[in-house]
Amino acid sequence: MTDLDLDAYLAAEAAETPRRTRPGASRRPPHRQPRRRGEPVPVNLYPDVAAWVAGFLAAAYAHEWSKFGNEWRWCSRWWLHVEAVVRLEAMWRAWEVLRLDPGTGASTWLLHHADPGMSALTSTEGPFNRCKPGEHTAPPPLEVEQPPPGMFSAPQV
Repeated sequence: MTDLDLDAYLAAEAAETPRRTRPGASRRPPHRQPRRRGEPVPVNLYPDVAAWVAGFLAAAYAHEWSKFGNEWRWCSRWWLHVEAVVRLEAMWRAWEVLRLDPGTGASTWLLHHADPGMSALTSTEGPFNRCKPGEHTAPPPLEVEQPPPGMFSAPQV
């Protein structure tokens, strides 16, 4: 066997032999595994955040307003609230990735994305705080004063 053949053989052998991990070491979750050539790229289950809110989130967080009084808020026109769009888009993107993890994906999504995101959106202090069932009321924007001139100017290169 020539050096070139030996190198090719060793490379092929290394690619086929699974790497051992130390005891107790966790493997990367499936959504973090590096993709091999020829493997299909995962496709989103929902084409956009609006389809995800209507097709998944609305059913997953179904609540009756009368049982929650003023403690829980939602706006059927959520897309008119910039904060809601930002939070829901982030929740949807995380959901699309974590749904592919058969182990702890759902738990991770609920704990780190859904619960804090929905708490922020639906609390009495959240972006829907002035909305009622079937009634959208836009929140006022934050007051912003202009900073002193030159405070944020880019340094000259």
